[in-house]
Amino acid sequence: MSVAIITGASGGIGSEFARQLNKMLGIDEFWFIARREDRMLKLRDELGVNAKVISADLTTSEGIDKVRDALVKEKPAVMNDEDVKKSLAVVEEKINGNGRVLLRESGTEPVIRVMVEAETMALCQEYAGQIAEKIRERGHCGE
Repeated sequence: MSVAIITGASGGIGSEFARQLNKMLGIDEFWFIARREDRMLKLRDELGVNAKVISADLTTSEGIDKVRDALVKEKPAVMNDEDVKKSLAVVEEKINGNGRVLLRESGTEPVIRVMVEAETMALCQEYAGQIAEKIRERGHCGE
């Protein structure tokens, strides 16, 4: 799923950037962030896109907090999938304090990162493979 976060989306370069991205890339979801909610809603309707509209002034700490809070609440489906969580818990139990496991969305690529530390490389590969397989089974991969 492709997501574009555009600040200053209520006009000028920001709104034009949204138009161009939508035309060229067909973004799945936009996040429009600016002070003028009415203009962002108009842009969303003009483009006919799925868009989260956040009215915030990013020159203030309150505006930054508002966006940060919205980002924290928006977790990818894989992170909320109960079967994936169970798979993660099983691996954590197997590791039993002799390593760790981390599952997170990449900030730079459209992937979920599965990172495992365990007593041996073979165990790392086995445990990471188990979690990755569950993610695939649940339909969270594009392959």
